[in-house]
Amino acid sequence: MEKIFKTQTSFTKGLCLVPAPTKVFPPDVPVQAKVDLETGTVKFFVAPEDLPKLKS
Repeated sequence: MEKIFKTQTSFTKGLCLVPAPTKVFPPDVPVQAKVDLETGTVKFFVAPEDLPKLKS
Protein backbone atom coordinates (compact mmCIF):
# COMPACT_ATOMS: atom_id res chain seq x y z
CA MET A 1 0.00 0.00 0.00
CA GLU A 2 1.27 3.47 -0.83
CA LYS A 3 0.32 6.76 0.75
CA ILE A 4 1.53 10.32 0.16
CA PHE A 5 2.78 12.33 3.15
CA LYS A 6 3.81 15.95 3.50
CA THR A 7 7.40 16.63 4.52
CA GLN A 8 8.96 19.18 6.78
CA THR A 9 12.54 20.11 7.60
CA SER A 10 14.16 21.76 10.56
CA PHE A 11 17.70 22.64 11.48
CA THR A 12 17.82 20.14 14.35
CA LYS A 13 15.73 17.23 12.97
CA GLY A 14 16.43 17.25 9.26
CA LEU A 15 13.86 15.87 6.80
CA CYS A 16 10.77 14.31 8.44
CA LEU A 17 7.38 13.06 7.28
CA VAL A 18 4.18 14.53 8.74
CA PRO A 19 1.90 11.53 9.32
CA ALA A 20 -1.11 13.47 10.66
CA PRO A 21 -1.15 17.16 9.68
CA THR A 22 -4.42 17.68 11.57
CA LYS A 23 -2.82 16.89 14.96
CA VAL A 24 -1.35 19.74 17.00
CA PHE A 25 1.92 17.85 17.68
CA PRO A 26 2.18 14.95 15.24
CA PRO A 27 5.02 12.45 15.84
CA ASP A 28 8.21 13.02 13.87
CA VAL A 29 9.06 10.31 11.37
CA PRO A 30 12.63 10.87 10.19
CA VAL A 31 13.59 10.10 6.61
CA GLN A 32 16.93 8.36 6.22
CA ALA A 33 19.12 7.97 3.14
CA LYS A 34 21.07 4.95 1.96
CA VAL A 35 23.95 5.89 -0.35
CA ASP A 36 25.80 3.50 -2.66
CA LEU A 37 29.34 4.82 -2.34
CA GLU A 38 30.39 3.28 -5.67
CA THR A 39 27.62 4.65 -7.89
CA GLY A 40 26.33 7.61 -5.88
CA THR A 41 22.77 6.23 -5.97
CA VAL A 42 20.65 7.52 -3.08
CA LYS A 43 17.55 5.77 -1.72
CA PHE A 44 15.36 7.46 0.88
CA PHE A 45 13.57 5.28 3.44
CA VAL A 46 11.84 5.19 6.82
CA ALA A 47 13.33 2.91 9.46
CA PRO A 48 11.20 -0.17 10.25
CA GLU A 49 10.72 0.93 13.88
CA ASP A 50 9.16 4.20 12.66
CA LEU A 51 6.64 2.61 10.28
CA PRO A 52 3.91 2.20 12.97
CA LYS A 53 3.90 5.99 13.39
CA LEU A 54 2.83 6.32 9.75
CA LYS A 55 0.08 3.70 10.04
CA SER A 56 -1.71 5.27 13.01
